[in-house]
Amino acid sequence: MLKGQLWREARTEITPAFTQLRMYPIMDEMCERLQKFILREKHEAIEARNMCANYTTEVLSSCIFGADAGALLDKKSPIREMGRKLLGFTPTIALYFFVIQLIPSLRKFIKIGLVPWNGWKFFVNLMEDSIQMRKGGRELREDYLSYLIELQAKKDLTTHRIMAHAMAFFVCGFETSSVVLSFALYQLAKNADIQEKLRNEIRKIVEKNGKLSYSVIQEMPYLEQVLCETHRLHPVFPILAKLCTESCEMPLTEHKTVTIEKGYSVILPLHSIHRDSRYYENPETFNPERFSPENGGSKVYRDRGCYLPFGDGPRICPGMRFAQTQIKAAIVAIVKDFEVKLDARTSLEPMLNPEEIIPTIIGGIWLRFTECREEI
Repeated sequence: MLKGQLWREARTEITPAFTQLRMYPIMDEMCERLQKFILREKHEAIEARNMCANYTTEVLSSCIFGADAGALLDKKSPIREMGRKLLGFTPTIALYFFVIQLIPSLRKFIKIGLVPWNGWKFFVNLMEDSIQMRKGGRELREDYLSYLIELQAKKDLTTHRIMAHAMAFFVCGFETSSVVLSFALYQLAKNADIQEKLRNEIRKIVEKNGKLSYSVIQEMPYLEQVLCETHRLHPVFPILAKLCTESCEMPLTEHKTVTIEKGYSVILPLHSIHRDSRYYENPETFNPERFSPENGGSKVYRDRGCYLPFGDGPRICPGMRFAQTQIKAAIVAIVKDFEVKLDARTSLEPMLNPEEIIPTIIGGIWLRFTECREEI
């Protein structure tokens, strides 16, 4: 984890890059591929987590490396396979992350290779080839890679530094967005009335504006509510760790406080907080209405500190808006033209795999898609 001035410099460097107006055309193109993929496979059940990971691989590969991953076209996409290896969390790595969150000082003594060398080298070579193509003028695009090349020239950054920025973006967005998207589709398939209400909103707003764009997607309040409720019930990381930088006292009750010493880690159990009946009525029920504008949206819960899907404070995820837009674009592309239903293989009471850091349903999320474009 970056600290102090190094963290501030890195944050300042990358934050301006997450401009959806620059990257939405890429998302739109990949959403068309996603629709075509579903059309090809519509007579069979589709495992949602894998499909969504293929979609996010396509978006991220194009935005970051300027490369066509072909994950929705070819079942053996090299970028998808290397990304899977790169982020393959073993029980040993899971235990390592848990221990260093509890005792950060052990980081100095426990050295463990988190990234396979062949996976890292694959993406380094991919990045170097893409940079050479851009600098040679053979391809001009407004995306994350172009931003990094401009940043390198302005600030005289090393290739290693911009590679670190690129890989941080890829690693943070590869599995996380696909998990949220797959759970959103699961909940929509499970709740047909919510799916229909969302479809009506999407079609009404698309008809009004003529075509989809970044600004049009922001006009869909119910879509925002559905996504917020998905984040609440299915946070990507079940816990959030914070490091205390200055000793302080925090209130436990009206008359009792607890002192947190500098250097201590504080673990926030997001999964439990997001399902706590003290903050959410009927917390186990998927109910997007709790995030409606009339109820104050997500701000009400963020202000109370009980809704933290992207963290909070200065270290809130810098790619939050990009991730939200990537997920929303895919939901719109799917729900607008397809009815989503659960396959018999998908449990109504799913169990999470305890060996995975990122929430993974045992047996997968199997869905069936029926084209319904003619109803427009």
